[in-house]
Amino acid sequence: MDRKYILRIVKGEGTPEERARFFARTSQDENLAREYARVKNKYIMSTLPYSPSSAVSLTGEKQKGRFVSSLIKVAAVLFIPLMSYFIYDISKDRGASKDIFKTVASTETGTGVHYWVNTGVKATVILPDSTQVWLNSASSLDIPENFGKDNRLVFLSGEGFFKVKSNKALPFHIKTPKGIAVRVTGTEFNLSCYENDKNLKLTLLKGSLDIIREQNNEIISVKPNEQVVIDYELPDKKVDSDTDLKYATAWKEGNLRFEKTPMDEVVRKLERWYGVHITIENKDLLRHFFTADFESESIIQVMELMKITIGASFEIKGNDIRLY
Repeated sequence: MDRKYILRIVKGEGTPEERARFFARTSQDENLAREYARVKNKYIMSTLPYSPSSAVSLTGEKQKGRFVSSLIKVAAVLFIPLMSYFIYDISKDRGASKDIFKTVASTETGTGVHYWVNTGVKATVILPDSTQVWLNSASSLDIPENFGKDNRLVFLSGEGFFKVKSNKALPFHIKTPKGIAVRVTGTEFNLSCYENDKNLKLTLLKGSLDIIREQNNEIISVKPNEQVVIDYELPDKKVDSDTDLKYATAWKEGNLRFEKTPMDEVVRKLERWYGVHITIENKDLLRHFFTADFESESIIQVMELMKITIGASFEIKGNDIRLY
């Protein structure tokens, strides 16, 4: 449905009959309900005193200055070539790939190159096999010194978007903090595995890959356009074949998106994104879910929207935020 029409409904410009038909349709169409929530939040943001004129318009048309404001939000993008740190031996016979967890056990993290991305910052890393990795805020990536010789193994804690160079003879492995590994040959995917999150989330854009649980050696095969969510505390997994790829990788383009996101997860993402510490004094707020898109908004604007949508008052002192 046309976003301009949805905006008319948000602003109360439609007739009572039009509005009744529209909301009857949203009760049956989840995608339309999500779009309505996004447009409504954008409209609210545009009415706040802090809203910048350079933000994307409600109808989706780009206005002047969006690129500059996006850069301000991202704060910094680092291009870190690793080629000088490694000698990539392409002539060596690599043989068959070893079991991933045996390989991990025999490879110590920290013996090669370690990268840490601060809160509020994004980084780009190019590995010696030409694999590209985009790292989100508060993420770390370890590359052992023997990378590219008898294995392609890295250690990720946080969130990264991987564009893996294809090499069927030497699969690419990612070890995460809580006993879950990812095995690929050549593909594009987003992997979120922060240690203080409740789950691991992998979204596959292209190719195919396997997720491996160390505890029981379970192998989960993932197909393109699928998102797999694994709860660290439970054996269950959730596979979504109708995921929004743009939503999963929005952070890579400097956008912060929430879609029916639990408040505890919202808080963790905001802390990483803006480099702040948030304390929730009223635990009833954790029962809420939050839907919104942010592109160049400040943390004050985010808090103002949260105040309107879920009734959360806030107080900001330096980098500390109190929600009550």
